Amino acid sequence: MKHIPVTTENALLIRTDFSDQAAWKGLLKAVSEPGDPFIFNMEVVDDRNYSGATVEQLMGALGKARMLENLRTTGDSVAWSDVTPYIKVPLVCPRGGTYILGRVGEQPRCSIGGTHTLPPDAP
Repeated sequence: MKHIPVTTENALLIRTDFSDQAAWKGLLKAVSEPGDPFIFNMEVVDDRNYSGATVEQLMGALGKARMLENLRTTGDSVAWSDVTPYIKVPLVCPRGGTYILGRVGEQPRCSIGGTHTLPPDAP
C-alpha cells in the first residue's frame, strides 16, 4: 500500500469507501461544521489508492513513528498536552474549579468534585 503522506500533526480522516459520493460530502460537511464550540483539527486524505483499506493496512501505510506518536489505550494516563491540539476554546469551569484529566476511558472531572464534571458528550 502507498505510504500516506503526513504533512501535519492533525488527526487524519482517510477515505476508504468511494461508493457513495453524497455520503462522503455529508461527512465532510459534518466534521467541518461542528455543532459545538470544539473543533477537531484534521487533515482529509481523499485518495482512491486507499479504497477498501483495512485499519491495519492504513496503520502500516502511516509508518511506525506516526502510528505510535499519539497511540493511547484504555487505562493510559492522559496529559493536557495530549488533548490541547484538538481543543480550540479553553475549558473553563463556571464554578472556578480546574478540570482534571484521568485515564483513557474515564470522564474528566472538576476539582470542585461531586457531580460537577464535563458532560459525557464533551471532548
